[in-house]
Amino acid sequence: MTKTYLLPILLLLTVQLYGQNDSIRNEILNHSKSKSEIITKGRQLLLDEFLAGDIYKAQKLATYLTEEVENNDYVALYPMEHWFILYWIQDYSTLLEKINDNDILKPLTFHGKILPANDMLYAKLLDRSRQSKEEIESFISHSKLSNIDKEFLSLNFLYLLTGNDYPDISQGLLNNLADVFLEKYPKNKYEHYTKRYIRFKLVPSNWGFAFEFFSGYGFFTKDLPNNYKYNVPIGIAFDIEYKKISFYLRNYIGFSKTVKDRPYSNGVWKEGSQVRIFLPEASVGYRVIDNKQFKIAPFVGISSTSIVPTEHDKDLDPALEDFELSFTTTYTAGINLDIKLGETKMPMISYNQPEQSNWFLRIRYAFNSPQFKKKYTGFDGNMHYITIGFGGFGRRIKREY
Repeated sequence: MTKTYLLPILLLLTVQLYGQNDSIRNEILNHSKSKSEIITKGRQLLLDEFLAGDIYKAQKLATYLTEEVENNDYVALYPMEHWFILYWIQDYSTLLEKINDNDILKPLTFHGKILPANDMLYAKLLDRSRQSKEEIESFISHSKLSNIDKEFLSLNFLYLLTGNDYPDISQGLLNNLADVFLEKYPKNKYEHYTKRYIRFKLVPSNWGFAFEFFSGYGFFTKDLPNNYKYNVPIGIAFDIEYKKISFYLRNYIGFSKTVKDRPYSNGVWKEGSQVRIFLPEASVGYRVIDNKQFKIAPFVGISSTSIVPTEHDKDLDPALEDFELSFTTTYTAGINLDIKLGETKMPMISYNQPEQSNWFLRIRYAFNSPQFKKKYTGFDGNMHYITIGFGGFGRRIKREY
């Protein structure tokens, strides 16, 4: 008995389920009023009217799509598509109003919105505008607009026409025209838009960085050469550059020897014993020449000099510490000559930003005046050195606004 009742119920539920699915299917097939479809068909009709020469009908369609259909969820026309149409119908007041919305071309303007399906509307508007470039420019020049509005609209029209497939208008040409416009009308209402979108200039950053590995020859004067021979340094340096000013951070380690026997409590510190000269330096330079081949920068700074037996010898005989000339204030001055060797093939600063960089050969002369005489009798003197170093310099390339 139960089975007799269940069978009709199951049949009824199955019929209802199929009926619901069929209703949804028909609703989908007959759905013709969605925004997506209106936008797609509206853009197709707009393109047809434009190609047929009915520019004003195309503008009516553009106005309807942007004012009645487009909302926070849907994009009906891209800004440049509408601008082309406004150029064609010479509606400059509306065009200037829309262009002066400085954020309209930002990518985030369309973030989270449903974009139009791919079609040929923009491509055809661009192509026909390029073909009619002189005609549209003539319309602008003969309009009743102010000179600044005319010149801006002409400049922006050229910007809209640019592309890799259109060599008639290069970015260099746009940059030159934009510079002339900005110089002619300083701090005008179109300045932000012109700098942000039309002019695209890449310039080196004010900040630059360099590293250097060096060696060379150093010698003492006055009392110091009576105790120590010349020295051969090895070292590393880092530069921080801001505009024409350079900050040098260097670590000079010189290898020298004693020139005579020196007696002490445990015996004699032999002639020819190893000596180390430590000279950490911080200095400031100013570039007086900087071209494709050379960079010349005199500098001044402060250092600290120490002349000591080697750690190995002191480990063997701790009494040798009596011969240490400990770190003392040292005044430094000199000049750098950088010979540029060509662009680097590796990033100097970062891996994901453009750079201006080069290898260089650096010849550096420095005069160092350690103040040993204030602590040690008979050890007055200075040190001169010449080093030759190899290094790399880089600075980021940024857009100039």
